[in-house]
Amino acid sequence: MIEIIGQKWVAVVLFALGRERCRLSELVDLICGISRRAPARTLRRLQGYGLVDCHAGAREVGYVLTRLGPDAR
Repeated sequence: MIEIIGQKWVAVVLFALGRERCRLSELVDLICGISRRAPARTLRRLQGYGLVDCHAGAREVGYVLTRLGPDAR
């Protein structure tokens, strides 16, 4: 788990998602100094680890922590 958290932007994205469900654009707005590409890659990586889940609605895609996610914070 430490090797996951130690990756750039992972801890910040997990913290932001710990507060509420977020869209990609909301994460970019919440995290100062992050490009649009960085959280997209980080979210895909976290989905692969099973820490983040993607919920697609009619108009938007949101990201939330899975049950494993809070344990990583």
